[in-house]
Amino acid sequence: MTNDINFDDILDEFTMEEPLNHAVLKSYIDRYPSLALELTDLYHELAMTDARNDVESVQLETKHLASATTLGRTGVEAALAGDELRSLARKVGLPRDFFAGFRDRKVRLGSIPEPVVTGLARELGVAVHALVDFLRSQPRTNTGFAFKADGKPNEGVVLEYDEFLDSLALTDQEENALDRFCQVDGHS
Repeated sequence: MTNDINFDDILDEFTMEEPLNHAVLKSYIDRYPSLALELTDLYHELAMTDARNDVESVQLETKHLASATTLGRTGVEAALAGDELRSLARKVGLPRDFFAGFRDRKVRLGSIPEPVVTGLARELGVAVHALVDFLRSQPRTNTGFAFKADGKPNEGVVLEYDEFLDSLALTDQEENALDRFCQVDGHS
């Protein structure tokens, strides 16, 4: 038996390991300490290649990017106000209060299911990131309703999405409309 180690064979064997993780790297370094640097470099190179492939495989949302950039918060707010809100509610089959809750930021953003956010963005004709930016912002005070008050204004109560839905007391027909609203290409 010779002490000659075929470096290429070991490195090739290392690259074929499934899954290639830190435990596998450690076991190879323990078996071949003289190759620790090469194995570590190869491991990081393979990890970076996997990360690049993952990034390239992600579908980027660009369909409404230009319009969303010009639309911004003001456009989303306009789409959720007055006649636009009534028209949207009628079209989707949900009560106006459902959409007004998002307009008024009465629902905690982190509790809103992704299909609801994407469905709302789709119906408004904006990119998801523009809608999320709007939902993160503070509601503007409507100057038409500004009155002198005895006390300080208090922030409205922000509800979890499930609590918000319960407060709407949707009918069976409206719940079916909400299910359709959350579907993308026939899938929820």
